[in-house]
Amino acid sequence: MKYKVLLAVALLASTSVFAGTRADIVNAPCTTIDAMMAIVLRQQQKPFAPGASGNDAFDNPGLVSFAYRQLGLDIPADLTAISTQGRKITVPKKMRRGDVVFFSNSLNPKEVYHVGIVQHINEDGTFNFVCVFPDRGVLIASSTDPGFNGNFMYATRITSDEQIKEIRSDYQRDLAAIEKAKADLEKAKQAVINAENRVHDLENEFAKNNTAPLKMK
Repeated sequence: MKYKVLLAVALLASTSVFAGTRADIVNAPCTTIDAMMAIVLRQQQKPFAPGASGNDAFDNPGLVSFAYRQLGLDIPADLTAISTQGRKITVPKKMRRGDVVFFSNSLNPKEVYHVGIVQHINEDGTFNFVCVFPDRGVLIASSTDPGFNGNFMYATRITSDEQIKEIRSDYQRDLAAIEKAKADLEKAKQAVINAENRVHDLENEFAKNNTAPLKMK
């Protein structure tokens, strides 16, 4: 029993919790992480503004929130809230493009201080990420840059291309089932009309046959 409880807690901890619906994902501007990242990279040089999440300015949580809105996911533009989303990844080499990466600072290694969106992972485990600086705005930084080197905490995977594809496929499957059910209903309605007409014809024939004078042979 204790094992089952621990397993349930572990599964819950690895699950993304966010607002948004399957319809939001299906109708989102982007269908893949690469498409999302292409939009994120187009935000380079836009200025920093506290609490901003686009389209003209950003802070770091706002940039993450903006990015995932492109996939139909409503991630809160709050550093603490973002750090609880998705599946935690503690080894940089296991990160993927689009993962959200967190850094501490030298004064407090246990506190999340900076967040960005992974843009590229190198073979040696170093990586580039998109983030926002108060003096330079949105740009691509490196995990080897001063202030980040040695301060990697972890990353989280909010979603993946596989999950997005599955959600979209489920949506289309359910939509197709509804359309088939509607078509079956129309066929059934037509069958009822045909049956009613047949009953009407039989009743008329019955009445005709049983009210006409008989000719006895």
